[in-house]
Amino acid sequence: HATSQRLDYELASEKYMQDFIAEAEEILKPYLERDDASASTLLLLGRIRRESGDLNGARVAVEKASAEAPKWLTPIIVLAEILAAQGQESVAL
Repeated sequence: HATSQRLDYELASEKYMQDFIAEAEEILKPYLERDDASASTLLLLGRIRRESGDLNGARVAVEKASAEAPKWLTPIIVLAEILAAQGQESVAL
């Protein structure tokens, strides 16, 4: 599973950088429900969803990324940005 997840991550990342947001999300969406999804994969899905305007979906993915890797600060920062975009600045701080 790790090899296919890595390939999916790389493909979705490439699509995301080329602004093929919907295609990138479709590649990673199944990982939201998987127990073995990496924090990197979940974080990328959160960023993709934020870019597409799905702030609630972004929040779910980034919260899972943060839970998967609680010492990694990047998901916490991205989560704060999402919360601020949702008008929850006090929670983000």
